[in-house]
Amino acid sequence: MKCFKCSLICFLLFTGNNFAQKHLPIIDVHLHAYTIWPVENDTAWYPSKFKRPGSSQELLRQSLAAMDRYNVVKAVISGSPETVLKWKTVAPDRFINGYESFEPFTIDHIERLRQRIISGEVKVLAEIVTQYMGVSPSDSTMEPLYKLAEEYDIPIGIHMGPGPPGIAYTTDYRSRLSNPLLLEEVFIRHPKLRLYIMHAGWPMLDDMVFQLYKAGFC
Repeated sequence: MKCFKCSLICFLLFTGNNFAQKHLPIIDVHLHAYTIWPVENDTAWYPSKFKRPGSSQELLRQSLAAMDRYNVVKAVISGSPETVLKWKTVAPDRFINGYESFEPFTIDHIERLRQRIISGEVKVLAEIVTQYMGVSPSDSTMEPLYKLAEEYDIPIGIHMGPGPPGIAYTTDYRSRLSNPLLLEEVFIRHPKLRLYIMHAGWPMLDDMVFQLYKAGFC
């Protein structure tokens, strides 16, 4: 057993180093297509050591440059429909149209979203940010979204993890909604649903591993 553990550690060290050197192709499933925010003293999202791009166009250019540097061949982008379209137009082979909205998933919202899926405007339902509204991923109001995604075999990426420091005092964000086990009943009700957890449910990583184990991935 000791020999096996030692061999496994050596293998991980070797392959990890090899991966870093070769930069194997990566598909980034969580990239924000945003414009530059006007608040320059926002240290929650822009730490003081972070050098802000001078313009929204520069942000796009730097994002593509970083993708080239690390061999990110494609990225799922989310943001306003206008900004997503702009980024997609600039690099159509690099970006996959995502979807981000703070609007509750009412019947009207779902029908509008259905039309965007049918037209090809939306390929991935990400980033779903209901945690910032205090809505659990297992809440009944999420059911129309899960049914829609299952119907069209559209992947969902849902925010479950950290937000900026102090976010719970300014929004309905709650840390307990980061727990990946909240999705257990969702997966049982929707066995064909393709869903990935953005931020990996951090810091509840043991629960994340357990969720993967129960799904047969570990």
